[in-house]
Amino acid sequence: MTQRINPTTGREYWDQFDPVKMYHQILFNCGVDLQQQELNEFLTLVLYKIQRLGQTLFNDGSIVRGGALVIKGTEITIPATDIFVAGVIHSLPDTVINITGTGTEVLGVKLEETIIQSSTDPDLLDPAGGENFGLPGADRLKVDPTWVLDDVTAYPIYIFIDGQLKIEKSTFESDSIAGWLARRTNDESGSYTVSGLTGSVIEKDTDNLTLINEAGTGYVLGWEIRRPSPIKTDFPKAKTVQTVTNETKTYTTGVDLYTLNSQPVKQINQLTAQVSATFQMTRGSTPNTMDAIPAQYTPVSSITSITGYVSPADYVLNGNNVDWSPGGSEPGSGASYQITLVYTKVMILDTDYELYDDNGTDKVHFLAGDRPINGSNFQTTYEFYLERRDIFYLTKDGEIKILQGTPSVIAPMPPFPVGVLILGDMYIPPNSSTVIVTNYDPKRLTMAEIRRLRERMDDLEYNQALEDLDNAATVMEPATTKLGIFTDGFLNMDKMDTAYAGFGCSIDPDQNKMMAKFTATSIDPVSNGTGTAYRFNQYATKPFTEIVKSQQDKATRKMRVNPYQVYTNTALIRVTPNQDNWVITETIISNVFNWWNHWNGRWSELHPSSILTRILLDELIIFIRLRTLTITGRRFSANADNIQCTFDGTLVSLTPTGSTVAGTDPGTVRSNANGEFTATFTIPANKRTGTREIVAWNEV
Repeated sequence: MTQRINPTTGREYWDQFDPVKMYHQILFNCGVDLQQQELNEFLTLVLYKIQRLGQTLFNDGSIVRGGALVIKGTEITIPATDIFVAGVIHSLPDTVINITGTGTEVLGVKLEETIIQSSTDPDLLDPAGGENFGLPGADRLKVDPTWVLDDVTAYPIYIFIDGQLKIEKSTFESDSIAGWLARRTNDESGSYTVSGLTGSVIEKDTDNLTLINEAGTGYVLGWEIRRPSPIKTDFPKAKTVQTVTNETKTYTTGVDLYTLNSQPVKQINQLTAQVSATFQMTRGSTPNTMDAIPAQYTPVSSITSITGYVSPADYVLNGNNVDWSPGGSEPGSGASYQITLVYTKVMILDTDYELYDDNGTDKVHFLAGDRPINGSNFQTTYEFYLERRDIFYLTKDGEIKILQGTPSVIAPMPPFPVGVLILGDMYIPPNSSTVIVTNYDPKRLTMAEIRRLRERMDDLEYNQALEDLDNAATVMEPATTKLGIFTDGFLNMDKMDTAYAGFGCSIDPDQNKMMAKFTATSIDPVSNGTGTAYRFNQYATKPFTEIVKSQQDKATRKMRVNPYQVYTNTALIRVTPNQDNWVITETIISNVFNWWNHWNGRWSELHPSSILTRILLDELIIFIRLRTLTITGRRFSANADNIQCTFDGTLVSLTPTGSTVAGTDPGTVRSNANGEFTATFTIPANKRTGTREIVAWNEV
């Protein structure tokens, strides 16, 4: 039952509609009074059925139209938006909200209800003629949707983490029909990638690494995830330590380096050893009593000797004391005597020993201070780093996440989470930035790839049959009948005499064909006419002028065209060339005897040798070659200073070209009055091949 009370008049609006009772229709009776609650329940029943229908298509918070955020620093501009909330599509006007840019902030929609009477809106007075003309009638319930920030009573729509849009509800993702399609895709094909999303790791700082996943497309539980640029995710190095207590080694005189069992070592906490010491002591005043050995030489293991005295006739070791009670000879009261003893010493770091890195192996290195006794044991307590195995995966919200494994001497693989797309795993050596990344490449095969796979299987079956025939002929046929017969399926180079000086061919392992020698050269297209050539992807054209042949400038309404629903800025850049293709080959030049001249009997004109160049192998290219790119920017602010650029997150130095001038800061440029600039830069070293992100901006 819903009961509203007018705060001004105290009037009650009764409404006892209850969906549990499953009332489908209100049937009004003739000859009885019409109740207020019956009219209210009638409207509530109709609204309830409409809401049920809408909820089969949308979820609360689904954006039906609009909602494309414009983010400028901490200022968020939200254009006019239609949004599905509480079973109804509400319309919100253009709104500007400022966030703090710190921590987690939630932007949501709040519904405010207000009861409107005829005293507020005169249009509610009875407009019909007659006795009731101009008199008040039913009131109205008004619902005002507004954008609010960090209100727990609001429906959350956008989430910002430190000023960055983190999670965004989209119309498609909230649509129930899309959910059905996603379930069908998942049932049919599961989770997979279409392209890209492979990972590699670089070092961020002394304590952290960065996982870079390439741009690409994937499906997780049937939901499409598109990432137009590489995603960077930071995670810690393997710096968890484990303590080894009293690891025992035997000291040998002349040997100063001792390898510790567990590697790599972070630090040595303590090293104790049996050390010999000789020093002077003073006899006490009372005969047959004990002299306390100085604390710096304790705990004492044994007394080697006391000059002029014999043990046990004259003295014995009693705890950390020289005991003169045996009654033999002893020094006089206050007399000085020399003692040599063995005691357990806590060795001093950087005085007696140090932690020494011997070509990647951590060892104890004894210095010129005190050293253990030859043949005695010394104990080392130290901490060493543990390795770790992590997995990285893609969620249906489009996030790349890393699940860290348990650090251990031999680290186990963490359990795979469910409901995600596992992209690969990482072996992180202890306290190292050299990470071994294994990409699982869960890629969906296209029909063309499946057809190619089938062709390769057919070739495999054919060549297997050919090999079986070769084997059978080798075993069954006499050697004399096989003279001059040679077979080769061109699967590999096993049957080729590559050591022969005249060898100059190779094979295509994909098509199983022999290939002649060749040289591959990459040539960028240039214009051979007047003017500048225009290049579009892999095509080059002569200069041209665009002419509008037809246009349609009429529309019923205006709307934003923005599939990602977020604008970070309005500036545009273009890089030339926008792609690069090259082949690195390894060649061998050898001398080949000119047999043609020999067999033609041209002895007087015989050339002893000629030059043969053969290509052995195309190398797998991991890093982009260093070359100069031209960047053109437009739609920047007029005369914007200190425009800088990064290539795959690395800051590059811009060199202005044409009429563009340099910026105030080194390596930057300044835009002209039209907000345009041109410059060149060199690709940084050690950048992996693939799609790379280039960003140009200036601080406002």
